[in-house]
Amino acid sequence: MYRTNLNIDHIQNSLKGSLIGSEIYYHSVIGSTMNESKQLADNGCLEGTVVIAEDQKSGRGRFNRNWLSNPGKSITLSVILRPKPEFLSFLNMASTLSVVRTIEKIVDHEVVIKWPNDVKIGNKKVSGILIETDSNLDKLNYAIFGFGVNVSMNMTNIPELSNSATSLTQETNKSLDRSQILTDILINFDKLYLEIMDGNSPTLEWKHRLETIGKFIEVRSGNFVFCGIAREADDDGNLIIDLPDGSTKTVIGGEVTLSV
Repeated sequence: MYRTNLNIDHIQNSLKGSLIGSEIYYHSVIGSTMNESKQLADNGCLEGTVVIAEDQKSGRGRFNRNWLSNPGKSITLSVILRPKPEFLSFLNMASTLSVVRTIEKIVDHEVVIKWPNDVKIGNKKVSGILIETDSNLDKLNYAIFGFGVNVSMNMTNIPELSNSATSLTQETNKSLDRSQILTDILINFDKLYLEIMDGNSPTLEWKHRLETIGKFIEVRSGNFVFCGIAREADDDGNLIIDLPDGSTKTVIGGEVTLSV
């Protein structure tokens, strides 16, 4: 049953005993869950702390783009973790997989990952993950994982997004419980995180979900733009591209679009 407001009691009870969700901060309105999480992390909050907002006034996605969300129709949250640096790339995979595992049980269509951390239903984006870290020298102090999921937003009413984005209700024609969806994402993320801490890599499952492989793409990385065929992702999640001159390039981060 669709709820206008999230059921925080249900979320907290469902996450009892989990690392992620050990502490939850809930806001009706906030500037940004990422900014709030950074303040909490700097002040020494528990690992696994979650910041949830019904409405963000300055939510952001990758490359400091605005993240559009509507109160009661989206999921916006951030998770604070303190992993070892060598596990960070695996946690990028785990964050997207936690969304994929959740929504593939809701929709009948194929759910895929656009490298590095967008989740799509068919050819339209339904979720994005933003990761920000704080480190000094070789020490990773913390990592913050920001989740945005379009649950019941009607993207057909947003001209600039109608061709590239979708929502879960658009794909299912059903009323959905945001509280349960949010809970399932965190449960899946917690499970994957503990598996990674035990030395198990999610790389194979993540690679299997990538829709980018084999496509001719354009990559924007810093001030550089180049095109090529995405050949594969390596075990750390970096994208290996075959360039037109026959050479290869490994991309650690950047923006990927289909090249036409």
